[in-house]
Amino acid sequence: MINLELWRDLRNNPRASLKTWDNFSKEIDSFFDLFDSLQKENQTLNTHTTACDIHENDKAFVLTLDMPGVKKEDIQIELQAQMLSIVGRRQRESHIETKDARFHRSERRFGEFRRVFSLPENVNGDHIEANFDNGVLSIALPKVEKEQAKRITIGENKEGFFQRLNKPRVEEVKKHSA
Repeated sequence: MINLELWRDLRNNPRASLKTWDNFSKEIDSFFDLFDSLQKENQTLNTHTTACDIHENDKAFVLTLDMPGVKKEDIQIELQAQMLSIVGRRQRESHIETKDARFHRSERRFGEFRRVFSLPENVNGDHIEANFDNGVLSIALPKVEKEQAKRITIGENKEGFFQRLNKPRVEEVKKHSA
């Protein structure tokens, strides 16, 4: 019975019916947004990526990425706003003729890949080092040394900076005397 009353109100109230239409429209939009995000996620799963280990010690974080078949020249590492970006490209071997070849199985991935890491605030971005050896990229992210607490003494009678702050500037004295 309560539901019938609500339905009757919606039919007779144009504002309520518009509100219902807006809610319906939002539900449809959210469905398609979900569909788009699932599709993008599926595309991401099908792209080439690299395995990465991350460990830390007292002095640094260390990233180790497997990049078999990648050349050093095909890797770019950038740091911007505490985000470390690693972009690389794995080329298909030129000695394999793909035009007339019939693959029975193809599991190896080729093409561009990207990994982005959000770095903690205690990483010293000015001293990051990278090494590439035998298909393994190692990146050392040194930690910033912890700043020691500084004791601040309390002065009296507006000494130091406060004394200079309250002193009139030379230009102001000249303006007032003229």
